[in-house]
Amino acid sequence: MRQSSVVALSRRTTTPRSLRLVLPQNSAWRGLERNGNRPQPSTIEYYRYLNQLAQREFGDTHSARLLLKSIDYAPIMRCYGNDWARVLRLFEPELAELFAMRPDCVVVCCNTLHRAIDELSDRWPAHIPIIHIVDETARVALDRGYSRVLLLGTQFTMENGYYAGRLQSAGLEVEIPALGDRQHIQSIQSAIAAGKEPGDAPEYFRSLAARHSHCDAAVLACTELPMATDARTSPLPLLDPLTIQCDAAFRFA
Repeated sequence: MRQSSVVALSRRTTTPRSLRLVLPQNSAWRGLERNGNRPQPSTIEYYRYLNQLAQREFGDTHSARLLLKSIDYAPIMRCYGNDWARVLRLFEPELAELFAMRPDCVVVCCNTLHRAIDELSDRWPAHIPIIHIVDETARVALDRGYSRVLLLGTQFTMENGYYAGRLQSAGLEVEIPALGDRQHIQSIQSAIAAGKEPGDAPEYFRSLAARHSHCDAAVLACTELPMATDARTSPLPLLDPLTIQCDAAFRFA
């Protein structure tokens, strides 16, 4: 994973007062291609979708009010799978700075880092809720009548048990792809995060979903994967935690 995001929102009256977006990334904020840098793919999607929600509710001339904070994500990413304690040490002060902005709620826009959020939960102000990407995805899945889901994400997310375990705790059965598929999905995600075209990824994911047709839906538990899939042709319904999470945050704000 090359990027992750955190959103802090303030309640609105007629328009949103503030959507505070904090982006722990491997480089500075690139969403607007400032200084000629390549935009980070999933950051663009969060930015675009939040603005679409604002325009849908308040009119085409409105924009979401976003405060963006970018941190260097590479040191965090390098610790996945080998030094989780350091992930917590690196991530905690960044989130503390976010909470100091006194938002009404916080959204961590990275599937993997929700594990850190849970483990650091006693460090945050109790009156500022975190819109939890896994819990919101589970809620939507259950509301739609799904009982068994296929979990897709980075290899770390699919293998470390956190995401699957939390979905299971909510009452869902969770299926994980075979090792070869997990490795291939990781290669697709890495390519997209590096700014490369996903190539035959949509066809691969169609084939993968067909092989798991006994599941009720697939969870795209990585913010890059929606760019590599096509819900219109997928044999399984696709749950996109990115949009689910943004919808929940926007409703709250």
